[in-house]
Amino acid sequence: MKELTELLRSQDENERKQAIVILSKNPTKENLAICKHFAESDPHADVRLIAQKALKMFQAQSNQPTGVVEPMQIDPQKLKQFLSGNEKEKLAVIQLVVNKHMKQAVPALVDRLKEETDPVVLSPLILALGKLGDSPDVQHIVPFFDNPDPSVRAATVESAVSLGTAQEHILRLILDPENRVRQKVAIALKSMGPDHALPVIRNMVGSDSAAMKSSAAFVLRFFPDEKNVEILETLLDSPDLNVRNNALKTLEIFRKKGIEKAKNLSTTLDPATPLMQPTSIAKSSEDISNLPPALPSIFPKNLPPNLPPNLPSSPPPKLSPNLPSNLPSDLPSNLHPKPDPSPAKSTPAQVSAAEEPHLPPFILGSGGQGSLPPHLQPYGQENPPDPTSKCSLDQILCWARTVKASDVHITPGRPVLYRQFGLFKKLETSEFTVEETKTLLDNSGIAPAKLEWFQQHGDIETVIVIPGAGRFRVTVMKHLAGCNITARVIPLSIRSFEESGMPVSCKGLINWAQGLVLVTGSVGSGKTSSLATLVEMINQSRNEHIITIEEPIEIVFEAVKCQISQREIGFHTLSQSSALRGALREDPDVLVVSELRDLDNIQLAISAAETGHLVFGTMNTINAARTVSRLTDSFPPEDQAMLQNMLSESLRGIVCQQLIPKKDGTGVVPAYEVLIVTTAVSNMIRKEGVYQLASVMTLGKSSGMVTMDQSLKALVESGVITGEEAYDRAELKKDFEKYLPKRF
Repeated sequence: MKELTELLRSQDENERKQAIVILSKNPTKENLAICKHFAESDPHADVRLIAQKALKMFQAQSNQPTGVVEPMQIDPQKLKQFLSGNEKEKLAVIQLVVNKHMKQAVPALVDRLKEETDPVVLSPLILALGKLGDSPDVQHIVPFFDNPDPSVRAATVESAVSLGTAQEHILRLILDPENRVRQKVAIALKSMGPDHALPVIRNMVGSDSAAMKSSAAFVLRFFPDEKNVEILETLLDSPDLNVRNNALKTLEIFRKKGIEKAKNLSTTLDPATPLMQPTSIAKSSEDISNLPPALPSIFPKNLPPNLPPNLPSSPPPKLSPNLPSNLPSDLPSNLHPKPDPSPAKSTPAQVSAAEEPHLPPFILGSGGQGSLPPHLQPYGQENPPDPTSKCSLDQILCWARTVKASDVHITPGRPVLYRQFGLFKKLETSEFTVEETKTLLDNSGIAPAKLEWFQQHGDIETVIVIPGAGRFRVTVMKHLAGCNITARVIPLSIRSFEESGMPVSCKGLINWAQGLVLVTGSVGSGKTSSLATLVEMINQSRNEHIITIEEPIEIVFEAVKCQISQREIGFHTLSQSSALRGALREDPDVLVVSELRDLDNIQLAISAAETGHLVFGTMNTINAARTVSRLTDSFPPEDQAMLQNMLSESLRGIVCQQLIPKKDGTGVVPAYEVLIVTTAVSNMIRKEGVYQLASVMTLGKSSGMVTMDQSLKALVESGVITGEEAYDRAELKKDFEKYLPKRF
């Protein structure tokens, strides 16, 4: 990666913007002077805008004026005319007013606010008033705290926080039925600081409302302190399931922060005395439709850790000991029979539970942590027995994680098939019949609504969470021989950047304030894991709002510095395109899209990158040049020139990868191709010179670029993979003939 001084002196405006983003993270006098210079004199408007934002960040941190004067003025009559125009005109002029920080436009915005009824315009209008207005202007947005549209209420809370007033109205929405509104209120409480927020939290704890107490347990995690452990003790004694669940999660955060009282409290929790008990349980594993509201089986376990719904707070009766042994795997672990007092030997499938002995084993996270139930323990031990057609699906999946399989296939007329270290294998066990496969699916723990969808449409994709064994992405489809079940093993944890093996230049891709970053590769090449690594790096280093749009949610993120909202297509939103449109009104800094498949979604992602968001996405392409071609070819011929121009401005980099079996047969290793968009690359994309990208990447080592052939060559020469594997995957095979074994 280039040095900071090289980036600042670069002729490429994208590199100058990247340099300013880096400077903004270190608010010194020297960096302030540099940003001021770029804000006033850089020839490119986007660079000036980024520099002005950096100056405002410096000002907020030091409470000193930056000395930047916004020279742009706008005619009041024209402003009023645009604010009274169609939706596009309104949104465009609001964005212009905010970007140029035109405080003189506030009276016109206030006048428009009194007449506007369209929620699509109201939200950015209220946000603009929050960014440009002063404390007295809060009176104009107070009526919108009760607006029926949740996006408007969320924008109102955010603006009120910016203006620093209307706390009583903000706190009133802590029980709002919409999750996005509650998130904004939680952020507002965090921004108030402990002196103002803790009295509010104590009042919430003393409330008769279980939902209010549960919200207090959630917000308390923003204020890790010895004295706040006493509040947690009170919440842990609550009879309500969700209050205890949120309190335990906050306690765990306190413990990881090194708070001694939290560590002591964790060790006093008795694993044999469950804090969370269900109110009742169905008599058989097939009859789970009558579970009480405290255990809503229709709610997926992959929801992000947001504020809880308003659940009943009556104390539940004790669990009956007469339980079936094959309970669905996505129910909480305390619904399974009580584990044997003598635990099984700790194995890779039980790493999460072994690492956190202080937590009761029945407490499950959305990642599937906890202890293995008794019926799974044989399949979680070293050298587990091979699963047969008589096993349950959770037993087969637990076995797959233990033997380090990446995928499992179950189909009538065949035994268990699986992929291990890139090789497709089968077990020498009994074959599944059509009826056994159907029974396996019926008892899988997949929500009844999804199974009904499968019966009607012939395929579903979902995630199963198994206590102690983690998360598994499961795809079911009908075919000639019956139904086929395919499961992908999802990693138990997110790899660090060093563990991922990505080239060092990929680190720079997360430093952009806006733009498009793509992670590509064939199906099963590890794109999701690499994307999760990049997102987690942002989560660990920046205070921003991340929205992910996935189908389904595979890896669950724990919020560290960022607010993370994970949405599943088909459950939290109707489609990827509607989720992308909605996300742009949710004040995101970073958007993560699981896969860009069609024209509409590609266009929305590029538009989001152009309008000030950092967008990450995945595609099923095998190298950088084909990725760019795929993007442009998705558009009609008459629109491709426009798309190439947009892409040349917004694309920041492409990371292509594939997984290759190791030479020693102990696993797989990733090989990466990295395209960093420089001025030369941007011009090629704009002028249809994609065919030249390979040569530019070969010569672009100083910019951090790496070709797939270079990665393969490094792996062969270091003895990690064989010459045959490298030859099969190389673009220029002639260069790899020397690595093939000699034939006599």
